[in-house]
Amino acid sequence: MIDGFVEPSLDAVVTLNVRGPEGSETIDVVVDTGFSGWISLPSHLVRRLGLPWMRSGRAALADGTEVKMEVYDGEVEWHDGWRAVAIDEADTDPLVGMSLLRQSRLVIEVTEGGHIRIEPLGNES
Repeated sequence: MIDGFVEPSLDAVVTLNVRGPEGSETIDVVVDTGFSGWISLPSHLVRRLGLPWMRSGRAALADGTEVKMEVYDGEVEWHDGWRAVAIDEADTDPLVGMSLLRQSRLVIEVTEGGHIRIEPLGNES
């Protein structure tokens, strides 16, 4: 289970471990249900972790603007182990998106200081 909290700005924040060939970082990421990707990191973290480049891509922002972005190969500690993920380079706060949240239950108490819980979905009927 992954736990977090809701900031005064109402951002839902969890702490994750991310790694690449040059090391690992423990970072706070904002849960963004409008982001369909896995995880995004700012350029300085992509460089510090030495993440290998995978491809260029395009993304549509919330305001409808389309932007070009670079995508890198990395790993994130998720539920019961390390998971290979595509990491979008974006000079914003780090985000976790719906691709990483797939097959998880997300519970957010949407109030300042509220609790966030992310847990794997089991074989439920």
